[in-house]
Amino acid sequence: MARTARLAFLFVVTGCISPSPPADMRWFRPASSLESVTPPGDARDIGLRPVVSSAWIGERINWRRSEVEVGFYELDRWAEVPALYLERAFERSLSRAGIRAHRRDFGEVVLETELLAFEELRDRAPGAAALVFELVLHGSQGVLLQRTFEVTEPLEAPGPEALALAMGEALRRGGDEAAAAVADALSASP
Repeated sequence: MARTARLAFLFVVTGCISPSPPADMRWFRPASSLESVTPPGDARDIGLRPVVSSAWIGERINWRRSEVEVGFYELDRWAEVPALYLERAFERSLSRAGIRAHRRDFGEVVLETELLAFEELRDRAPGAAALVFELVLHGSQGVLLQRTFEVTEPLEAPGPEALALAMGEALRRGGDEAAAAVADALSASP
């Protein structure tokens, strides 16, 4: 009985002091097309490695005022890590370009991506969403494509809602530009 009472006491105490998100914390996701696209039957298959990013590109929404000043919003978060948004944008854009991407890191042709920036630019009014990523397409003969993509989308108004809308458009544009470059590299390779 005494053991049960101690366990109950510990449960209550640890429950009271465990961190919980503040009541005014807000979660956002980029507005983007969530339609699934089925590639044509003659689509070329490629492997799609998981998108990697720096540890600081996570749930917390970050901003940049200059090349040397960056920060994070205290209460505003992405609903998922930004690398997942970029992976989904690639899959949709590649499908529209007639390329079937499989989530794997092996195969004849493999796409590797590093997310370099997923942030709000505060150096202009009312701001902009910035998406920067490096893409490397590996083939059996070596590197078929290596390129950095930078997409900036102006915000309609200040605030996280406008940032989520603009980031969705940046993901769509960036995914489409990357898919076109991948398609060109694939058609140029033997």
